[in-house]
Amino acid sequence: MKTKHLILATLLLAFKANASEPVPTDILFSKQWYLNNSGQTVMKAVSELERKAIKGVVGSDLKWVKPTSIDQMLKIQGSEKENEIIVAVIDSGLDISHPDLKDRVWYNAKLCRDLVNPKNQPCNGWNFINNTNDLKDDIGHGTHVAGLIAANHNKVGIAGLTHPQIKIMPLKVLDSGVTGFVVNGKLFTDLVAEAITFAVKNGAKVINLSMGWPKVIDTFKVRQAFRLAEQNNVLVIAASGNNNKDLPTYPCAYDSVLCVGAVDNTGALTDFSNYGSKVDMVAPGEFMVSTIPEGVESRLLRIRGYDAKRGSSQASPLVAGVAATLRLLNNKLSNDELRLLLLKGTSAISSSTPSSVRPIVFGQLNMEESIRLLKTKTNLIQLLQKENSEVKIAEETGFTQGIKLKLSQFSPELSERELKEVNATVCLETSNDLILKEKCQATSLVPGVVKELSFQLSLKDLVVDSHQDIKVKISSLDLGFQSQNPMTLILSRDLEKLQNIRKLEIQGISPNDLLANSNERLVSRLQGGIKLSESGSFYFGLEKSKQSEKETVVTLYRQENNGLTLTRVTLPKMTRVITVHERDINLDGSNDLVFYGLNGSKDKLVLAMTDKLGQPLFSGEKWLWNWELSLFEGLPVEDNIENFSWLKVDSKELGSVLVPSFVRQFTTPDLDNSTAILDRMLG
Repeated sequence: MKTKHLILATLLLAFKANASEPVPTDILFSKQWYLNNSGQTVMKAVSELERKAIKGVVGSDLKWVKPTSIDQMLKIQGSEKENEIIVAVIDSGLDISHPDLKDRVWYNAKLCRDLVNPKNQPCNGWNFINNTNDLKDDIGHGTHVAGLIAANHNKVGIAGLTHPQIKIMPLKVLDSGVTGFVVNGKLFTDLVAEAITFAVKNGAKVINLSMGWPKVIDTFKVRQAFRLAEQNNVLVIAASGNNNKDLPTYPCAYDSVLCVGAVDNTGALTDFSNYGSKVDMVAPGEFMVSTIPEGVESRLLRIRGYDAKRGSSQASPLVAGVAATLRLLNNKLSNDELRLLLLKGTSAISSSTPSSVRPIVFGQLNMEESIRLLKTKTNLIQLLQKENSEVKIAEETGFTQGIKLKLSQFSPELSERELKEVNATVCLETSNDLILKEKCQATSLVPGVVKELSFQLSLKDLVVDSHQDIKVKISSLDLGFQSQNPMTLILSRDLEKLQNIRKLEIQGISPNDLLANSNERLVSRLQGGIKLSESGSFYFGLEKSKQSEKETVVTLYRQENNGLTLTRVTLPKMTRVITVHERDINLDGSNDLVFYGLNGSKDKLVLAMTDKLGQPLFSGEKWLWNWELSLFEGLPVEDNIENFSWLKVDSKELGSVLVPSFVRQFTTPDLDNSTAILDRMLG
């Protein structure tokens, strides 16, 4: 019991000291509202060219516990020099000579202390792009992230979040030359995987990833690296992304990763932050002042070596810094316990962010409360559902949805960390489109063991939104615990189980010409043609290999005799083929094709007339009809429905033909409606 009383006394004394201590004297500290929000006004970007002054809400910050208070806790515990916590910042490198980061960069003493020439050795970190020790940050992103965590308290620049015993391990996977998913012949995520492996093997206890990637490059190799981190008790914290969407991004979609969104100086969710069931918590991320390389331009502050940035990239390192602080105070914490302390310690988000519209799983980072929880016995039942959200549905519309739960417990006394079974109840709340066989289920949970419940659901019908929002309510009388968790089901048709479906083989076509990746899902590149009758449906698309600078080749796919026939039609260069219509244009009793689109120079709309085999319908240039782009716009076509008529016109050159006919209405400008006759005459 002496240890427990010591921890209680340590924290009590430290919190009292924290409240009475003077604020840091770093010259830019007054701008660091995220550490101490006294109601500062910050400039918020509302467009690319405009910024708006937003006055902060006093106290709406991360409830910072100053490094001097942490130092008091360490001294009372007698562990002030015992350990050093390394935070790996996998990013764009670091300005390791920045004066505000002096002595805060990891040093690989084991490898480099006795080296006469440490050239190209990972003494401070590693560049995985070029496989060198060149950590130069030509973007500024990595240095900005590192400063938020670990800038010195030295009357210069800014004050970092953490105690001096927390060091930064810079691991470079980004630079100004990285513009796609492939870097020097490697997938970007392969570089991330190598960086995570390096961090784990070289003693990092926390990893910050202020970045993300789509599912298409979420490879087995990078997943294995995340498993390695979790198995070695290294907590990974990642930024949610800045798309203002509820969509799965990686690594946030991993259950083991703490995903962090962003709030502003009023405590409200920022207009850019992602949200939903993948976002565990939020932290400050608007107008964040921090370090940048001294050779990189300071665009907002115009102060060498410092600038303000916004994003979940700035929120994530604050959580990483608090996680590292908790590990500094108790280096025996497991990842489960660390997640519990961070998530259970969160504060409610501002009421100006409706949880029903843009929900977050837990709340806002609260450093003081997370540290306070180190002295109490506490529990957390966590929903593990980030990746298990896509459901394939057959024609019968019924399906089973698994709900995974994990109970975590923490006690300052190891002897009190007993594996005690507790009872809990799980209830689902759905929209009217989903029908639940049973809304609630009772279960029992054992700490550290994942429990999965199965709920039987069905759809009212198949004509529903593919994204269905669900609330998962978890409660336990044994623990006095209750929570409400957002979850999104993504519904898709299970083509393998659909009845009356025929498979048609297409030969000689690249799969990339047929399918595209959109929001993590494969969608067809083909468009439906507008047909004259119900029979003989057809589709069209462009084969990339067939295009040239002067010509556009449109490939038609027509279903005939239980198979597909392909017809390739060569047209003058078109920037875009908008629709293909089937009509008997020359009234000879045989259907023709009309290709409607934008010409190569983007200044004219074009109707190209061919017969059903793709040959020009009229001689010379007469098969190409075009008109200038103007406010008169183009053919009114919506959802593959012609909102216009085909009228018969007699022509000397073409004979009797069908032409599209439609009406547009415009409001005449007031100037043209002037009652003064001279105004009309003189213009």
